Amino acid sequence: MKLDYPLNEDDRISIKNTMFISREITLVGGTYTIQHPQIRSSSIGTVSRKTAGGTTGDLTISISGGQAVINSTSSADTSTVYVIILI
Repeated sequence: MKLDYPLNEDDRISIKNTMFISREITLVGGTYTIQHPQIRSSSIGTVSRKTAGGTTGDLTISISGGQAVINSTSSADTSTVYVIILI
């Protein structure tokens, strides 16, 4: 299944029964942390840039128990990004 952002109604129906966390966030200093008790080390996440801000860099997501950290390779990145985490 290919998901395009923002999700359309067909995408929402496809993932209706999947446990997930989704956010639209703005990076501060090239980073953002999402804390949620259901995020586990085995969770899978994806991040996609919505709008560029500041000096953009490559985006990564690191997941560990209870949190997901979104990082840019640029500390001046203030982009707005979409994040989806399958828990």
